Amino acid sequence: MARAERGIELRGRVVDARTGEGIPDARVRVSDGQRETTGDSEGRFAFVGLEGRSLTLRVSAAGYRPFTVRLALGTASVEFAVPLEREPPRLAESLTVTPDGSSLAAE
Repeated sequence: MARAERGIELRGRVVDARTGEGIPDARVRVSDGQRETTGDSEGRFAFVGLEGRSLTLRVSAAGYRPFTVRLALGTASVEFAVPLEREPPRLAESLTVTPDGSSLAAE
């Protein structure tokens, strides 16, 4: 089967924007909402048989900021890196409860 009949193949690798290391198990979705995959242990993913000239790619991974990019596709296969930025650490709020339950305080 000729490549034109199969549609476009989109391959990539989800990487840490600072270190360049692959991010395992990242969730990757294309804009039609019907195609989704999970990256492998090195962050690699692939979609085969994409139709149309453009799509939106959405990528998410635990501990990283979500990434969205609009891609214009040609007729050739495409492979690229998806750099994800780490989420800033979140401060945990603690709650203290006295044994008699009479006072609550956020610290």
